[in-house]
Amino acid sequence: MSQGYKNRITFGDFRNYMVEDVPTWYLKILATNPWVRLHENDIYKEARALAEARNIPLVEKKYAADDADELREGVQLVLATAFRSMAAKYHPDQNKDQDATAKMAAINEYNAAMKAAVQEYFENLN
Repeated sequence: MSQGYKNRITFGDFRNYMVEDVPTWYLKILATNPWVRLHENDIYKEARALAEARNIPLVEKKYAADDADELREGVQLVLATAFRSMAAKYHPDQNKDQDATAKMAAINEYNAAMKAAVQEYFENLN
């Protein structure tokens, strides 16, 4: 596959892997995750192109119940990784900016909301 895929994952358990080398379940997440789209747009675009080239269905469709556990684990991994990354950057113990406490509070609030949304989605999947 010489499509010019060149991006390395810069976060999570697959840090430093080439996008084309990650497992299919993780590629699905990279190709559909809003955080990846917002913060790592090149990786998002490449993951979408790879998924399309490999005929991999993406998360926009509801997955069958047998895929739900694998997908849930992947989503939770991405959320936890993003949270740890943001917390490491903005935690008041690490960041001496005056607004670090407010930023960390917003990150905690967002993390809780995302966890609740994921929980609700997978409870309603069946």
